[in-house]
Amino acid sequence: MTGVVGGRRVFLDANVIIEAFRISVWTELAAGHYLETVEECEKEALTGRTDLHGHVAVDPVELRAGLKASHLVNRKMRNKLVNTHRSCLGMDPGEGDLFAYLFASYDPLPPLIVVSSADKGVVVRAKA
Repeated sequence: MTGVVGGRRVFLDANVIIEAFRISVWTELAAGHYLETVEECEKEALTGRTDLHGHVAVDPVELRAGLKASHLVNRKMRNKLVNTHRSCLGMDPGEGDLFAYLFASYDPLPPLIVVSSADKGVVVRAKA
């Protein structure tokens, strides 16, 4: 976690990215933190459910300008997560990939990692 310029590393899921765009704070958030996600969360944030009332359009150029990294997650990383942490089985794809990346990249996890997710399943599983 060394060498991070611009604040603490923050790992975001699609829900948080969308909310940051909805309330127009993405640029300020990106200016103060080292924002990271995984490709699945980025894809979810950019596509979303356009048929739902209140859909928030996320600008791809602005999103990528604010992200310091969007990590690729592979099957090996996903398998490691569910084999090590059975409670993560069945997690939504974006959140699952976010945790798969973290658990595959850090063994053990650093004492403090910031993961921002509005998904109830993540909160329940993170406590396990």
